[in-house]
Amino acid sequence: MSFCDFCDCSDCKTGDNGLFKIYHANTSEGKWICDICYAYDVCTSGPNRSFNGPCKDKLCEHRPKLISEWKLKDEVSEVSK
Repeated sequence: MSFCDFCDCSDCKTGDNGLFKIYHANTSEGKWICDICYAYDVCTSGPNRSFNGPCKDKLCEHRPKLISEWKLKDEVSEVSK
């Protein structure tokens, strides 16, 4: 599984960055997207992009629909007892 399926940046692909934590979430298309691509890249690239920069509305038509919470690379959710 790729950490993020939306760009070729090594940090996005692996989820590794020494400066800050990168989160990712699953989309309705079965792809993973990191918080960086979700906030910036998918809004400003592609055929249906916004030419005015990233949209202020995080639920815009340029971004995929998220079906999970944002998680860190090694984050494991605890099962409720």
